[in-house]
Amino acid sequence: AGFMTSMGMTMPLTSFLSQRIGRKRLYLWGVALFIGGSLLGALADSIALVITARVVQGIASGLMIPLSLAIIFSVYEKHERGRVTGLWSAAVMLAPALGPLCGSLMLEWFSWRSLFLMNVPIGLLALLLGVGVLPDSEPAERKPFDLIGYLLVASGTGLLMIAISRMHHAQALLDPVNQAMVLVAVACLVAFVRVELSRQAPLLNLRLFNMRGYRLSVIIAVVQSVGMFECLVLLPLLVQSVLGYNPIWTGLALLCTASFASLFGQWGGKALDRHGPRTVVAVGLLLTGVSTLALGMLKA
Repeated sequence: AGFMTSMGMTMPLTSFLSQRIGRKRLYLWGVALFIGGSLLGALADSIALVITARVVQGIASGLMIPLSLAIIFSVYEKHERGRVTGLWSAAVMLAPALGPLCGSLMLEWFSWRSLFLMNVPIGLLALLLGVGVLPDSEPAERKPFDLIGYLLVASGTGLLMIAISRMHHAQALLDPVNQAMVLVAVACLVAFVRVELSRQAPLLNLRLFNMRGYRLSVIIAVVQSVGMFECLVLLPLLVQSVLGYNPIWTGLALLCTASFASLFGQWGGKALDRHGPRTVVAVGLLLTGVSTLALGMLKA
């Protein structure tokens, strides 16, 4: 919860910060911060420090994830972006599957501290490659920081994430604390929308949702992401708790899923350049629906 909450609260700042200090510099700061969080976790001697380390990693991820696609789009021409986005998607899908597999092996062979330490050499390599390969970008025109907008979206996102993380069972929906957090979160997000639409220099340009294509693409992406990450959470529980396999087999099951996603992500990027988004998205959603239905029909 600490990781996801801090990441969600940091992402709205990315556009403003990149305009102030440049995309490359901000991305490198994100990588360095992730390395620092990993070192803090590896050296932690209490659960409070472990949680703090995860929060630091979440802040770093909130900086890096939006910037990665922004940097790609600034480097490649429009006719190449589909192919490159496919490669990016392949890496994004492969990494969460390799993580549990590598993590289970590290836990089998070493201690839990190795889960944090394994990020350090990877982060240092990313830092060196970023310094040498990423193009420099000059800071853009300085716009005023929308502090009220940020406080509203950060509060709304943070409270909603915390409330969801507390709802482990149906009875938790009736918890007055959870209900209060959800109500306050919704109120903050509604106020955020009203404030941003009235700003000349908003933190997030919500007027983009007036574009039908953008609006539909966001809705589709949200629905797809909910289904995908729901499976990533529930599949390990199915493999271990229901079917009785060990964590290594769980990692292999996730690796199989991500390998095909990685493979077809590259094909999808090329198909996007060739046929446009409508056909590619339709085929992807159809396959997602069929496979999710098949998983739902499994008998425990």
